[in-house]
Amino acid sequence: MEGSLLVGLRIRGLALLATLALLFSCQPVATTPPRPTSELNHLSPNILLIGDNQYHELYGAPTFQQSAFADLFVEVALRPTQQRIFADELFGYALEHGSEDARIVIHLGDALDVSCLSEWKRFLRSMSESKAPWFMVPGNHDGFFTGNLSPDSGETSIFFRNAYGRQGWEYRCTSPPIKDGQTFEKDDFVRAYLENLGLNVSERSSDGDPPKETSLDRGGIHVRIAWKIHEANPWKSFMIQEIRLPSECPGEERCDPLVIFLIDTNEVDDRPTFPFGQVGSKGGVREDQLEILRKWALQVASTTGAFIIVGHHPYGKISNGERAIRDILRLSEAPLYVSAHTHSGYWKVHPYRKEPAFIELNVGSSLDWPVEYRSLIVEKTRGAPTQFISTRVPLTTAQGDPDGNSGGAVSCDETWAIDPKSPLSVSQQQPFLRVPYLPSLATFGWKPEQPGRETLRNALLADLRLYEHEYRHTGLHEDHIREIRTEIKRLEAEIPATNQTRMAAEVLLIGLSQENPGWSSLPDEVGRYRVCQALWAAEADSRRQKTWRSGKPLRAIDPSVGRCSIFGCGKAASNR
Repeated sequence: MEGSLLVGLRIRGLALLATLALLFSCQPVATTPPRPTSELNHLSPNILLIGDNQYHELYGAPTFQQSAFADLFVEVALRPTQQRIFADELFGYALEHGSEDARIVIHLGDALDVSCLSEWKRFLRSMSESKAPWFMVPGNHDGFFTGNLSPDSGETSIFFRNAYGRQGWEYRCTSPPIKDGQTFEKDDFVRAYLENLGLNVSERSSDGDPPKETSLDRGGIHVRIAWKIHEANPWKSFMIQEIRLPSECPGEERCDPLVIFLIDTNEVDDRPTFPFGQVGSKGGVREDQLEILRKWALQVASTTGAFIIVGHHPYGKISNGERAIRDILRLSEAPLYVSAHTHSGYWKVHPYRKEPAFIELNVGSSLDWPVEYRSLIVEKTRGAPTQFISTRVPLTTAQGDPDGNSGGAVSCDETWAIDPKSPLSVSQQQPFLRVPYLPSLATFGWKPEQPGRETLRNALLADLRLYEHEYRHTGLHEDHIREIRTEIKRLEAEIPATNQTRMAAEVLLIGLSQENPGWSSLPDEVGRYRVCQALWAAEADSRRQKTWRSGKPLRAIDPSVGRCSIFGCGKAASNR
């Protein structure tokens, strides 16, 4: 008990010093009443953490960033057909099961991939099936071309204009037969998200304008939100949210609600262009957003005391604002930073002057292997450090997994497996998908208005073969199998490039006879077939990859650990 008291005194002392440092710094902050000195208990409801589903526009013109060369550096530049086609069902399965017992869903960003309007519409359809109110932070793929760029229309080089420039983005999002094709820049994303919350957003911002701010209630949860929509410089647009969770304590015990700050780590000073300044490599938080975060955090620290911060980029990958985030977290009785982006997941304790400052929980992808989501409960009890209880739920095709978690097991029929010799097997797909991109690498004169005939033809062939395989094994739309096989034979023959648009439209009419009705509307066997195919492909592609990596390996705690505090995980979480 004496050790716990000393720890409590140490934490409160650090929080006091951090508060004084902020108050006497040159940054403007709000003055608030002194924090009550009585001991408080905090208990959050169950929170679902999920992200990085990266819905990909399937039928736009191909780009160099989806080439064999790009895949050498970024292992998800080319994904197997099963992952591209069935990403909606895979994410829908995780969302349905993860939100069953959740009070709130927090999406950690990268809902989109290329950043097209069509991808956002798919994402909203999926999130409409959430069983709990949902909120999100923007990822680097949400408003930036392929997660990296905000290209200008002024590039003159044909190669850079088509591969990394404005024209390449527009062709990728608007090529027929895409319906309502449109690029989706950062200001578009912020506006669309706010409108989904029920706000009417029409004003424009410039550098000198203050951010807008309002409050609302969604599903019984109070939200304060501030934003700036910068149309002239979309990369300066941002949104920051304060989520006040309902108070939930056992019995008659008094406790205060946990507050969650959702920050935007994709707010940068300069236009992200190739090859420098790409937001996929480094995010950012500008001073206009940090000023709001400081003010809100001081208000919470002086009242309820416990808050966490959620952002897309991991700590260490934010070029501006990292020190401020650390100092702000030291004010909290629940110093936790939640991130995503890595597609792997981990716990990590971040020190400050040889003392633990805060702990980071990084959550893996809901699309790439290991496919996962996490639950989170934050507890604060008298005389003990704050406990962060998080269950990692990996989606697997077996009953159970090495970590002992069975919640993500999908019942898969082995007869659904793809023949290793089939063009649909991951090992066969790689040369099948890569070879057509080589001409675009070798010839800088490639023009996206006439997308590589072989590239599009092969991609559509793979899609059709997968639909045929599905129909044959699940019995869905059996009357279409004959049409599909006829179409496959026609595609395998030489087709003039001038017929590309008509060919792609016919493929969509046959293969996608209706819009994706949503996970809950699919027949059970069809839904499980699609989830299993995506999981098999994700695991096989991960094992096949030999990605070039640089730098020192991350010293992180096993992501399967379920209980942590700033003093460590497992037994160490509560022994100090």
